[in-house]
Order: sequence, then structure tokens, then C-alpha cells
Amino acid sequence: HVDGVPVYQSYWDLKNAWVLCKQLGWDGVKAVKTSSYFGTRARYYRLYYLRCTGSESSILDCPHSDPYDSCYIRSYAAGVICTTEPQGTNVTLQTVEHNTNSGLVYVNGSPVCEDKWGMLDANVTCQQMGFGHVRHIIGKSFGGSVELPYSMIEVECVGDETSLADCIHLHANDSYYCQNENAAGVECSNITKGNNLTLIGGTTPGEGNVYIDGAPLCHKYGGWDWNWRDADVVC
Repeated sequence: HVDGVPVYQSYWDLKNAWVLCKQLGWDGVKAVKTSSYFGTRARYYRLYYLRCTGSESSILDCPHSDPYDSCYIRSYAAGVICTTEPQGTNVTLQTVEHNTNSGLVYVNGSPVCEDKWGMLDANVTCQQMGFGHVRHIIGKSFGGSVELPYSMIEVECVGDETSLADCIHLHANDSYYCQNENAAGVECSNITKGNNLTLIGGTTPGEGNVYIDGAPLCHKYGGWDWNWRDADVVC
């Protein structure tokens, strides 16, 4: 509630809940709730279409539209379960195929769920463990299974975090979509990447397929896909 009025559930997600829990002094988020999960029914709501990025210090700083006044009472209140349990910071790899640079990601001895796991999350993990960058993303528990519960779910890193625990995430819970075969993994590397960037195959100097050190750049892998921001950096 904001000033005694419930927050509308439209666009209510983990990022919004993360900002709210941190604002109230909690350590993180355990569950995101909607549909007046805690019993609130109202005709008048606040913060309609709330869209936090996760970095705000208050949900009042997040983009949102004007208060919403419905013509009849609805059960559309947003809710959250915050947690006082600090997230562990000890990140390790359960190695696979005797490769110490790759494996399933564990935080304080429990696996990380692969839901929303992507390049930014993997890169933060590798750098926290002292590697230069991520080489590959590993998912589906690398074809095996892990023991539950998970330590982190729905990890969403921005990319500049120094620890995986600083990334937006859900704390361990009994989430139905994270089963034994849904552990996240990564292959890290210390190999220095080249900076010889060329465009090949185009009809003008300003177009073509992107090559780095003579090898083509893959346009899609794991949770990463080539987009206009990447192209802008290349140009």
C-alpha cells in the first residue's frame, strides 16, 4: 500500500518487488504475488503500470501512470513476500567433464535456477570467481539433475555487479518451474579476446558480417541475441 491505498498489479514483477523490499529494509524477495493474494479488494489503486528497473531507491521513483479508479471493486492488488535472510555470496562451480573453468553455478552450496539465466548473469559469475569473461552458458543441469532447493531463482544482472548476490533475484522457494534438471551453469575463460574487427561480405565498407580475429560472430547463443545495441558498438 502507498498512503493506505493498494498498488495496482498491472506490470507488477520481480523488479518492482525488489525495489519495494529494499526500500522497506528487507534483504530480498521470496515471492511476487498478484490478484489480491493477501485479501485486499479495492475500487481505487495507486501506481498503475509500475515499471521499475531495479536500481531505484523507492517505488515512487519508478515510472508509472496516474491512480486508477475502477467502476467496481476488484481484486487487483499487488503483493510481495520479502525476506530477512541475506543471500549467500560464496559462488562456486560444480565442475563437469573435469574442466575447472565450467560447471553448474552454486551459491553457498545450493544450485542456481536457469530461469532467465543469460550472458550478463554468467559474466558476473565468471568475473566474481576471477575469470576474464564468459565463454558459454550451460543449462538444463548439464543433462543431469541437482538436489533442491535452489539458492537463487530468476537472476537478472545488469552486468556491472561485483557479486551475483547483488543481482535482482528471488530467494530460495518452492517455485514450480525450477525442477531438478533446471540448474544454471557457465563456462568461463581467461583467454584474451582479439580486437581485430572487420565486416565481410557487404557491398560497402559499412556493411557485412561481423568478424573478430578472422572468425564470424554468432548472432545467437543461450540467453543472448544480437540486437541494435550490439551493432551500434560495432559501428
